[in-house]
Amino acid sequence: MLQTLMQDYSGKIGALETQQSSLQSNLSDLGEQLEDKVRELDVSITEKRREIGNIQRKLEARCTMLSSELNQSTHKLQEDLNLQKQQTTNDQSQVVSYLEGLINTEVGRVSKMMVNCSERMDEIDHMYDDMQDRLFEIDKNRKNNLVFYGVKGEEADPDELERTIKHIMNIYMQVSRDIPLIKVTRLWNGPSFRGFKPIQVC
Repeated sequence: MLQTLMQDYSGKIGALETQQSSLQSNLSDLGEQLEDKVRELDVSITEKRREIGNIQRKLEARCTMLSSELNQSTHKLQEDLNLQKQQTTNDQSQVVSYLEGLINTEVGRVSKMMVNCSERMDEIDHMYDDMQDRLFEIDKNRKNNLVFYGVKGEEADPDELERTIKHIMNIYMQVSRDIPLIKVTRLWNGPSFRGFKPIQVC
């Protein structure tokens, strides 16, 4: 009878080792997939940075051109104003007021365009900062997440999933201490293993 028990325990230990090897292989595959995703995100962010840089340069060139046009327009209008002052006598005051109104209108229009350019550049800076924050969160979550494959059940209740995962960790992985789990969800869009969707643990 002792020999039978030993054989039974040996079979269970072998099954546990097989499951452990499978879990380690799955974790390794998941790590590689996450690395690929991070690399893809790095490439995407690099491209976005390049696009943002191009947009910023275009906006700066546009603002410079508008400023130059404003200076030229102001200079031309000033020349016209001086010429009109020399040529007019009785209508001098009316002409001067008209030209000053044109100058003010042109200055206001260009100033508004420059303000819009500045606001757009601020929006681009916020977009860049947001991308940096998202990349940091992705990198942080990649280090803290675990994915369990082949866990039976179709339950969607987070509490039930958490109890199932803790049971697996205590019985099969021999983790005796209580590990706080932030979030336990079944990934319905993930690849199936032995007919069951994986469970992500944060």
